[in-house]
Amino acid sequence: ELLRAVAPTGSRQLTESQREQLRGMVERRWQDRAGCAGSTDPVAWYPTEGCAPDRDAIRICAACPVRRSCLAVALLWDEDGIWAGTSPGRRRDGYRLLRAGVSMQTAVHLLLAEPARKSVTDADDLVSPESGESQRSCEAA
Repeated sequence: ELLRAVAPTGSRQLTESQREQLRGMVERRWQDRAGCAGSTDPVAWYPTEGCAPDRDAIRICAACPVRRSCLAVALLWDEDGIWAGTSPGRRRDGYRLLRAGVSMQTAVHLLLAEPARKSVTDADDLVSPESGESQRSCEAA
């Protein structure tokens, strides 16, 4: 946390105005209410590259009361892993929307509304919305 407090910027993909908007979306002490806070398997939130995320992690994110704060932090700091039910590839789609002039509110809404949609940039980007099954399982990895 200290490093983040003194770091000049998070993602270089965002303007200062966009960073300020995201900071405004982060609820105080949001982590205390996060669905993943009690997870016994932190590895589930960081799938191996090329593998679909853990289905339980996606389900926990889908029901989480602080998804908006979680996504805002992930976008601010260009985080790895699953945040608010989105993968890094899905969040790259969000950055593209912002660069194309889509408002922050709309981009965040789209990312949260369709977390299971396969990213155009990541083949491993989440879970099939029809079946709930992983795109590619890597449990043996």
